[in-house]
Amino acid sequence: MNVKRLLFALLLISSFHGYSQQVFTLLSNLEYPRALCLDNGQVYFTETQGALDPFGGRVSLLQYDIGSAQTDTLVYQLICGNTILVTPSGGLYLGSEIGPAVGDQGWVSQYVPSGNKDSVVTTVDIATHDMRMNSFGDVLLIGQSFSSTAKSIQRFDGGDFTSPPTILQTGKGLANSIVQHDSTVYYSNSNGIYFFGPDGVEYVLSAQPAGSIDYYKGYIYYTNIPTGTIGRVNIVSGSNTIVVSGLNDPVNLRIDTANGSLYFLEAGTSSGQYFDGTLKVVDISYLHIGVEEMSSVPPLSIYPNPVTDGVLTIANAPTDADITITDIQGREVHRTHNTKSGVIDVSTLNEGIYILHIYDREGQSVQHILIQ
Repeated sequence: MNVKRLLFALLLISSFHGYSQQVFTLLSNLEYPRALCLDNGQVYFTETQGALDPFGGRVSLLQYDIGSAQTDTLVYQLICGNTILVTPSGGLYLGSEIGPAVGDQGWVSQYVPSGNKDSVVTTVDIATHDMRMNSFGDVLLIGQSFSSTAKSIQRFDGGDFTSPPTILQTGKGLANSIVQHDSTVYYSNSNGIYFFGPDGVEYVLSAQPAGSIDYYKGYIYYTNIPTGTIGRVNIVSGSNTIVVSGLNDPVNLRIDTANGSLYFLEAGTSSGQYFDGTLKVVDISYLHIGVEEMSSVPPLSIYPNPVTDGVLTIANAPTDADITITDIQGREVHRTHNTKSGVIDVSTLNEGIYILHIYDREGQSVQHILIQ
């Protein structure tokens, strides 16, 4: 690598500290959205305002199709609304507490498409707050309790909710979220982010208070509701960086690892009585470009983004560049060779999120665009 390329890489990396990337709003006016799950181009989430507010509101399960930007309500009166899990076989499970939000009883329910409802499949000895499936096909469940002997983190081997779970950790208090990478389990609570391996010995990754967490390429991404931020912690060094700030109660996040898109929910504001929640997405893929992968192509100047009139302009694209647009599943939907104008007609594309690729002899630039 030559000196110029190395300096460019170091400059780009250093700019990531405290960086706030452009955020796209996919849905607004949600009623205290809470649970979130991604699966095969679909975003599943819950609204829980009706369970929290004596004046009513929705307690529902919804499905947002990333490709078409269409939203469908799957269940209008949910039993469980804290967490969502989709299994490889297509089963959709939800979790919640029984009674108090912090306690030693919880439910796991399953979505029943034929009845537009969820039906309880098992009870658990913790107020269920989050569920994730690991790469071995096991379901990890985490919950909240003030009891020192609470069964805080449980594992259902093979995703079988009919068999008793293995208890992995006890007495973890207000535990919020969980994710596993390889053989290491990470979890969060109001005091920080922790991890443990097969031996169960626990270590502190960060003293950063965290709500929802997810793993992506050597980092734990997290939400922090009190500060209204989304950040990430390096799993080796423990260094912390804020990625997005200025949010209204970011309650949940999930990462589409195929393309580096981070989806998150804002619960809303007290002044809006939490009828002003949102579903948003931010591109984090560029944060993980290795030094050798970095292109000498300068950052793209693209406008407008979101595209609302069917015309996209790339102000600084090389005139000899090949330009392709793919959908969120990686399918090519547009290809052209750049002209001096840098204007691309995208009026034939449906509303949704797309990925813009620009290739020239110096390398490749990639950016997400939103067409409305």
